[in-house]
Amino acid sequence: MKNIDIEKRKRAVKIASAINSIEGVNIPKNAEEILKKWSDGKLTDEQLTSMMLSICTKA
Repeated sequence: MKNIDIEKRKRAVKIASAINSIEGVNIPKNAEEILKKWSDGKLTDEQLTSMMLSICTKA
């Protein structure tokens, strides 16, 4: 995996969560789990994108 900035990822997830909350958008529990894995550096950007698209296309 490329050199990643874990703190930057954690901030991005926190900001996205705050924006979704302000807008009244509920995030599925499995999406939160995927974002947590990504922010911890356990998933690549490509894996995150693929997994999130999979969730969105099932709805």
